[in-house]
Amino acid sequence: MKRTCNLIVCLLFSMLCLHAQTTREEVYETIEKTGGVYYAYPAHEITPHTPIPKGYTPFYISHVSRHGSRYLISDEEYRRLLDLLAEADQVNALTPLGKDVYSRLQKVWEEAEGRGGDLSPVGVREQRGIAERMFRSFSEVFVGEAPVSARSTLVVRCVLSMDAFCERLKELNPALQTTREASNRYMPYLNPHTEAALEFRKSQTTWREQHRKFEEQHVRPDRLVTAIFAD
Repeated sequence: MKRTCNLIVCLLFSMLCLHAQTTREEVYETIEKTGGVYYAYPAHEITPHTPIPKGYTPFYISHVSRHGSRYLISDEEYRRLLDLLAEADQVNALTPLGKDVYSRLQKVWEEAEGRGGDLSPVGVREQRGIAERMFRSFSEVFVGEAPVSARSTLVVRCVLSMDAFCERLKELNPALQTTREASNRYMPYLNPHTEAALEFRKSQTTWREQHRKFEEQHVRPDRLVTAIFAD
């Protein structure tokens, strides 16, 4: 019996391995995932929540959320690359692909200029979507004049994220009693930084050298550079 069970487990494991998707395959299937932390998750990929256990009724939700998708953290993030491509273009040092990339980035800049670090329209939709899914999934919590207390850090994109979230809840039930605050009063627990963490981040300790070695070993930009720059 034990031998039979072991065989079944091995067969199941083999089947899982055969159908497993590699990272490379997953990225090629959805090329947007190459964006890493800038990949805005599509709502249809969200896994349904675990059903509420039989006999239980939700009565309270504590929701901790990051701001929605933003533009790059500053205008400089865009300008640094655009200026480099502009300089290369002036001396005819861009490949046809490089010229195409430069053209598309100029269109991106038309939209992004002056908005570095701001909450994007995608970010607003994300927050509204989270609020609506929460409302639909746990409607018992949002009946009548139920109180909703929201707090945000002082960063504008976070304040606007909080506002988009609460606004959607109010649209779904206008009777909700919502309060929203962004204040230094809440920064110690919404955005805490210990002295030890700050010291570690700025110190020239071993991790920086290890990071440099890792980057040197794994980051190989030659193919990308030669695809964009002719000289």
